[in-house]
Amino acid sequence: MSMSSFDHKPSAVPLVPFSGEDAVQETLLPLSNMRKIPQNLPLLHCSGPYMIDSLCSILEKASSLEPEVGCTHPLMYKGTCLACKECMGDWCGLQLDYLEPGFRVGRKEVGQLRESISRNLLGTRKLHLILDLDNTLLHTISCSALIPDEQHLLAECHVPGKTTGDLFVDPKGIKITKLRPFVLSLLREASTMFDLTLYTTGTRSYADRMVHLLDPEGCYFGNWVIARSDLTSNYKSLDNVLAKEYCTLILDDDSEAWPKHTTNLIPVEPYNYFFNDRSTYRKDCPPQNPDGEGERPHLAIILDVLKAIHQRYFDQYDHGKGGLVDVRTELLSLRRDVLKGCRIFTGRADWVTEMARQLGATIVWEPSSSVTHVISESSTCTYARWALQQNKFLVHPEWVFAAYRLWKRPAEHEFLLKAPRKYRGW
Repeated sequence: MSMSSFDHKPSAVPLVPFSGEDAVQETLLPLSNMRKIPQNLPLLHCSGPYMIDSLCSILEKASSLEPEVGCTHPLMYKGTCLACKECMGDWCGLQLDYLEPGFRVGRKEVGQLRESISRNLLGTRKLHLILDLDNTLLHTISCSALIPDEQHLLAECHVPGKTTGDLFVDPKGIKITKLRPFVLSLLREASTMFDLTLYTTGTRSYADRMVHLLDPEGCYFGNWVIARSDLTSNYKSLDNVLAKEYCTLILDDDSEAWPKHTTNLIPVEPYNYFFNDRSTYRKDCPPQNPDGEGERPHLAIILDVLKAIHQRYFDQYDHGKGGLVDVRTELLSLRRDVLKGCRIFTGRADWVTEMARQLGATIVWEPSSSVTHVISESSTCTYARWALQQNKFLVHPEWVFAAYRLWKRPAEHEFLLKAPRKYRGW
């Protein structure tokens, strides 16, 4: 069976049950491309041949140890070591209940498992992509939070599994969900370049309902849905993700949610469809259609970024003949190309200066002939007047933010500050 047969993850498949002293005597899938394993070892069937291969490798290694060395207890299921069948309890190893309740991997074997899965994944020319859920792929609020001008949306909602659309209400009529424009296209195209994992701080039941909206056929996520009960700390982390950081990217609207993995993060503009989460409601200012995300949906821009990083990564991977390539380096390089060649003066160290630096601009701390852009909110300050006199680009800070959002240098004329009338004789 070729690896191309597994371009998409199958729907969730449970692990083979195992308990007591009775070993599973037969394998479930006679895959021709899976090497033989001892018949008395249970076969863990999770999410595709690369996962099976990695788990079997760990079990084989454990079974090859000399008796006097003792079992390292590499894999555990419902408190029982799958290698030696010793009862270990639920305290040992890294909990991976999102793959199968009761499934744990020994602390020493986690790194081996991540490396094996990642290497096999790279062999299929894929990387790993973590996707946040709320305000990244969709927006959900309580139906009771809808403002009067949004009540009509309840009549326009679709029923999950029965009708199609992008606006849904749960069966109990408690929550209403709007899918973000282009989200289904993003998942479809990204799944050809990345192995996808959904990661949310929402409850397991909520995550499962949202997955049913985004992936009703089970083509993209399979078992790989991490919810609140799977978190290992108070913030999001790759600690419980079975992929190495060098081949993993993260899409999230909240940059502060990943304090340990900012170099893997592609920030996504928050998606707030319902007015309640956008601003304080004013009766004399009815909400406008929030799906107008500019000329292109924001997720379409993000998809272009993912394609570019994937191309860069495997260009380097092929050039290095399969050697280690770090996706974080390619992400940093792509971001620094956005304002490359721009020499920016702001007159102060602030978030605008830092953002411009991250986008590849050179920060100049004194006005000089080499300056190409002056960033200011006012056209009357001393430096702004200097920029106008010297025919430099005088742009609003929003120009930098637009570059960060669009991943390209915006047209300066859309953000230019003009000289006040009394100064136009300069």
